[in-house]
Amino acid sequence: MKFRAGSEEEVLKSDSPVQAEDDDTLLLRLKSGDLEPLGVLFVRYARLVMSVGMRVLHDVSESEDLVHDVFILLLNKVELFDPKRGSARAWLAKITYHQALDRRSYLTRRSFYDTRSGSDDSSAATMGDSRSEIELVELTYWQSVLQQAFDALSADQRVTIQLHFFDGLTVDEISKRLQTSPVNVRNYYYRGLDRLRRHMCPRFDVVRCDVIPKSTVQDLKGNSR
Repeated sequence: MKFRAGSEEEVLKSDSPVQAEDDDTLLLRLKSGDLEPLGVLFVRYARLVMSVGMRVLHDVSESEDLVHDVFILLLNKVELFDPKRGSARAWLAKITYHQALDRRSYLTRRSFYDTRSGSDDSSAATMGDSRSEIELVELTYWQSVLQQAFDALSADQRVTIQLHFFDGLTVDEISKRLQTSPVNVRNYYYRGLDRLRRHMCPRFDVVRCDVIPKSTVQDLKGNSR
């Protein structure tokens, strides 16, 4: 499955009803041994994986290889997918993120970027941008995970957190907006944050929940009153 111009269109020629299924269903079908969903997932995500590859690897050929490697790995590791632990999109983002960084490390160890560039300044600038590019890939991954966690909140919890963090409203102002008591607003706020914390922290065992300073937690509590 080599990514190239027109490769997605070739897959799209099929009128299979599989194309209308959601990502989680496709991965579960793939997990059961049905290979058709792999082509549909390729159509949906090949360009995204290619884009991540270009940001991290700065090379078209290497990025095309990344697309190939990601979907082969997805096929070989599909047994590890568990919809209870996260969405298919988040799982694919995790695979892409790690594969891209592993490939970057491999190429750097072999002086790929040093030998490809004729200018030391140009090479240094490319490597100097790597941190921001990696952070962008991380953001793409965690945005997907956070969105799923946010969607899992109750409507009251979701609205309360949105009004507080995005609109800057106090508990009393939210209480008037929602026409409910401040006690209820605090319950929505703290229970919503707790659900977000519990949902985010077990994500693939890559985040420690105890790294948030107690002072930050106290500030949040103070700001909510």
